Amino acid sequence: MTSNGQLPAFLLEACRGTFGDRPEMAITDLKPISDGWECEVWSFDIETREDGRLRRRGLILRIYPGEAGPVKAAREFAAMRQLHRQGYPVPQVFCLDRDDSGRPAVIMERVDGRLLGQVLVSSSREEAERLVNRFCQLFVDLHGLDWQPFVSDPSRFRPEDCVKGWPEEARVLLDRLGVTEAAPVLDWLATEAARVRLAFPAVTHLDFHPWNILLRPDGATFVIDWTQAGVTDYRFDLAWTLLLAEASLSREARDYILAAYERLRGAPTEDLAFFEAAAAAKRVLSIWLSFRLGPEALGMRPEATRLMAQSGYHLRTAYALLRERTGLRLPAVEALIS
Repeated sequence: MTSNGQLPAFLLEACRGTFGDRPEMAITDLKPISDGWECEVWSFDIETREDGRLRRRGLILRIYPGEAGPVKAAREFAAMRQLHRQGYPVPQVFCLDRDDSGRPAVIMERVDGRLLGQVLVSSSREEAERLVNRFCQLFVDLHGLDWQPFVSDPSRFRPEDCVKGWPEEARVLLDRLGVTEAAPVLDWLATEAARVRLAFPAVTHLDFHPWNILLRPDGATFVIDWTQAGVTDYRFDLAWTLLLAEASLSREARDYILAAYERLRGAPTEDLAFFEAAAAAKRVLSIWLSFRLGPEALGMRPEATRLMAQSGYHLRTAYALLRERTGLRLPAVEALIS
């Protein structure tokens, strides 16, 4: 699949291979539905005629452009398949196309509903609290899953490696890109990681927020967008969600989510400040580097810079948290903010 013009033919062939070559199979109502940082998302129906009756199945196509596309496609497909097997509420995945042309894709079940984030902003306070508690229960349930089926060799996953993981990966990436301005932040994270009390690995989403939760009309919830899924310390996941909640909603929402998460999990979150600093650094550096080097350097779509420019408050919120947690300043980031 080398272009959008080839989508109908690609989808028909893929659906025949997945569902069988049924009579009068056709692809209908194909339309783009999302303009995100990493993926193109299309909605379509597959129609067949069986026993004289027209049958229709709603599906989603996610396309992963860029150099990192094949890795993201394979990661999301594998994670969602395993999550579905364990009974976690995700759309069912049907087909992974590893296309060598630079546009790998995944076909999955379409869940018709509203994004939880959209529902929250129009809900009463009482209803919003009920929905946020449900959101937090989904989060706690995710971190409570058996993580070992999600990795090829569970013996490789030591808690201390999980804590050091993202800062070390960030340093490797920045060294490869020839970026030195962020070295003080990465040095701070490396030093503080040695002081963090360890926790067992967990299945993580790493972009868990209300706009990645679908709420079906019957009340069922489904978690979507698993391109960053993995196994690491659950506190990276929690800290990222708290940062997004404060930037997208409010500090009050952030505090409520943390309190609800800890109540449902039955334990406080130790050393959260370190993980909040890591989350803030990730957010700040990803936005800054996208403007400096282009989003493609970070595996994002070209349109990502435009979307980031519309979310300046996110950068300011993340940078304020980074300064608060580390006491460090990044002049290059401050120049971008100004």
